[in-house]
Amino acid sequence: MISTKFSTIVLVILLLAGAGFAADRLRSNNDVDTEAPKAQEATDSGRVVATIGDETITLAQLDKQVDRLVALGAIAPLEGAAEEQLPIKQAVLNQMIAERLLLGDARGKGISVSEEDFLAKQEVVREQAAANDQEASFEDFLAAQGLSPEEFRQALHDQLVLEAYLDDVKIQHGVHVSDEAVRQIYDEEFASKSVDGAGESIKFEDVAVHIRAKLEEEQLAQLLPALIDQLTETANVRVSL
Repeated sequence: MISTKFSTIVLVILLLAGAGFAADRLRSNNDVDTEAPKAQEATDSGRVVATIGDETITLAQLDKQVDRLVALGAIAPLEGAAEEQLPIKQAVLNQMIAERLLLGDARGKGISVSEEDFLAKQEVVREQAAANDQEASFEDFLAAQGLSPEEFRQALHDQLVLEAYLDDVKIQHGVHVSDEAVRQIYDEEFASKSVDGAGESIKFEDVAVHIRAKLEEEQLAQLLPALIDQLTETANVRVSL
């Protein structure tokens, strides 16, 4: 689990992965340029690889996101020839598009983040970074994630908007986890285990919140593909990777 690292798309990646979000989902629903790009175009970092309405994603932005996810441990370092890396890059690009779609829907619904909440979360991230590496500065921490201070602030803002948006989705779709379901997972996965093998049993109250959150995320993951399909149908999405 990544507890002290940050990326605006990690939450969406994990949820989409849990939902079995296919790499060709967006390809199948939108116009895609299948003509192989010329060699010089493939190395042109300014080349647009996707458009979502009036927004664009360039190859440079895609490559930077891949580097961030590698740094976060969300994906393995890319190896092999360019054609062997293409499926991973396509999956990351699809997730970037999905994030843009979700953020756009959030903005359309008036979902925003207060300055107070933003500053509070920013302080939490700073404290986590300091606890993770007391010798490194916060700027060093951001650099390790491939983020400038400005990019971090935007990414943190987007992350908080996405969290609020997904909370709204859970409410709208009646995502609910019963106490019985939480207790069942505890009995099956935790009751017989001890804390760090020390012989002390893991207490229900110590893990109940985490179990509930995990079960809620699993339900949310089942909703996301249909939601993204719906948003894709109403957006002018084009992919040319």
